[in-house]
Amino acid sequence: MLAQSLVSFLQARTERYGGAVNGHDWIKFIAIIIMTIDHIGFFFAPDQIWYRVVGHWGFPIWFFLAGYARAGAFPRSFIVLAVLMAAINPAAAFPVFPLNAIFSIMICRYIVQVLDRYRDWMFKNLIEIAALLVILIPFTDLIFEYGTLAILCALMGYMRRTEAPKRLYDWYVLGLFVIYMAWQIDHFRFDELEAIGAFLGTAVCFYVLYDFKREGAFPALRDGFAAGMVKFLSRNSLYYYFAHRVAFQIVFALWLLPPGIERLRWF
Repeated sequence: MLAQSLVSFLQARTERYGGAVNGHDWIKFIAIIIMTIDHIGFFFAPDQIWYRVVGHWGFPIWFFLAGYARAGAFPRSFIVLAVLMAAINPAAAFPVFPLNAIFSIMICRYIVQVLDRYRDWMFKNLIEIAALLVILIPFTDLIFEYGTLAILCALMGYMRRTEAPKRLYDWYVLGLFVIYMAWQIDHFRFDELEAIGAFLGTAVCFYVLYDFKREGAFPALRDGFAAGMVKFLSRNSLYYYFAHRVAFQIVFALWLLPPGIERLRWF
């Protein structure tokens, strides 16, 4: 009965944005695949750095879309799942902080909502705002996943949706690309070949996001199993993120967790 109710709930969410597959669906579907690759590497193959190379190609997508989304109240599900995931972390010997990416998305959406009230001021002072966010990355990354780097990506999505001045937008996207590449290389200690792989995948990601449109894409795949799978996963991405991440943590805790590890850690 519970499983049937869950399926009905997810199906209703899948169809609430209409039957046609749109650009938003496709880009989230691609981001889901890339994210899953990253998490496989993180939990089960931490020494295989190429999982992280490929797995971070799509990182900007999630926070770009958080900024691209129109302002609105957070669904209760965001808060519930974010808190549940934070509570589960100690069971698998993961630290409480940084808080998971659901918290990061909520923070991004809140910051964008605040800045939207002062849009002209924000665009006028964008360089100073971006510089402050860059300086804060090493500190905020300890509090919530990706820290203010996530907010920088969300601002790109916001600027795309609100059609910010093109010259300003162009320079912002270029600067963000450079910052994100530098962060990847420093954070994961990529060698030259890995850095090239990260550069190529990240460049494609930014190219797609730069001119992102929500309208339909891949019209030949509007119907059938492929379109249904794209819609189902992309429109239930929050639940997919929670379910697969928790499942990976459970497997890690039961079979792969080294003995003697302290479970409750704050950082």
